[in-house]
Amino acid sequence: MIIKVYTAEDMEKATKNFSRSRVLGKGGQGTVYKGVLHDGTVVAIKKSNAVVVDQVVRFVNEVFILAQINHRNIVKLLGCCLEYEVPLLVYEYLANDTLAHHLHDGTGLLNFSWKDRIRIAREVAGALAYLHNYASPAIFHRDIKLSNILLDQNYKAVVSDFGLSKSVPLSKNHITTQVGGTFGYLDPEYFHSGKLTAKSDVYSFGVVLTELLTRKKSISSSDSGEGLVPRFKYLVKQHRLVEILDKQVLQEAMMDDVVLVAKLAKRCMKMKSNKRPSMEEVVANLDKVSIVQLEFRHRCLTEHELITSSSTHVPQYC
Repeated sequence: MIIKVYTAEDMEKATKNFSRSRVLGKGGQGTVYKGVLHDGTVVAIKKSNAVVVDQVVRFVNEVFILAQINHRNIVKLLGCCLEYEVPLLVYEYLANDTLAHHLHDGTGLLNFSWKDRIRIAREVAGALAYLHNYASPAIFHRDIKLSNILLDQNYKAVVSDFGLSKSVPLSKNHITTQVGGTFGYLDPEYFHSGKLTAKSDVYSFGVVLTELLTRKKSISSSDSGEGLVPRFKYLVKQHRLVEILDKQVLQEAMMDDVVLVAKLAKRCMKMKSNKRPSMEEVVANLDKVSIVQLEFRHRCLTEHELITSSSTHVPQYC
């Protein structure tokens, strides 16, 4: 994939000198602005909050990772600007904010259908299966969470923020690294051992799946000392799943499908990583959900994606 280099003047014109009116979102690492390039292309521009070595490392890492991959459910890096102490990143613009915004903020979609939730889960699972199995070398995302899942104009899910991601040598299935990620989504085995594997992403995905089922935050200030994950796992085990499900899921979904997805989420969040499914197994299980079979059957029979670093066609996990 070709990464274009923009000038500081390009960035300032695109964002009206980084106007507050162009802010799409703010986080601990920086601010994302909506930009309009000279040719009319609408983009998202990430600008770091502070000049620290860690931010530069994240920039280099994200460019390295995203330059290697091309997948319909992974954010596209269009370019960068090197004229700032911490370079700016320029991405495709995705019009419908984050999954966190729609599930939790109260200002997003109030009507979030079962069909949309399970489709989004399947799209994210497909992207992760692709990263783990068909990127060369394999890539572990390391920070899967609702706020890193963007939605385009059609509410297609797009995985973003690869600043913490790690490429894994072909000869290895894990790496030992300083722990990174977000509490509430962080694999407990990785947290205690520093050993990062593909199953760390699986755990985080399990939390996302649980949030989609319950519309509850992984960690909430209103929790009575008990987080979402242990409560969800307990209720699934006790066959009391209905006590925690979001009411719209109860109203719209077939209970057999809900139980299948809930048990899958619980397996993803096993304390021991070797007890968790792979992302390929997750995709296969989600494909058993009746509504997914209707949504994806035609596309998956016809679509393939070409990873830019390879000349071999591979399954898209669409």
